[in-house]
Amino acid sequence: MTKPEIEALLGKNRNILLTQGLTLGGHKCLVIRDNLYTDAQPWTSEPRSTMDLRTKVYHGNKKDNCTHAIAVVLVYPVCLILIGMQGIQGGTLNLKNVSNPLRSPVILSNPVS
Repeated sequence: MTKPEIEALLGKNRNILLTQGLTLGGHKCLVIRDNLYTDAQPWTSEPRSTMDLRTKVYHGNKKDNCTHAIAVVLVYPVCLILIGMQGIQGGTLNLKNVSNPLRSPVILSNPVS
């Protein structure tokens, strides 16, 4: 990942992300849900400080013709970026791995399945 990609991801101007998407590690991504700087109400099960992304399909690349879910979680001062395997939904990736990162840290020795 490059510094401009990180700045775009964590920047306060969310309109560009929502209309044009963003690039992470050279892969074009669509924003599915952006709650990175939104305060969720305590009575909801919606995770706080999270963002769900999905990579775009590149038809010219025959090796990887699928999309991947990406969950971004902001736990000050750390930004966690998790990339799911093929077939894993973004909401599942987000809730399964980072629903409460402060109490149960995520240690990934293998990709999330």
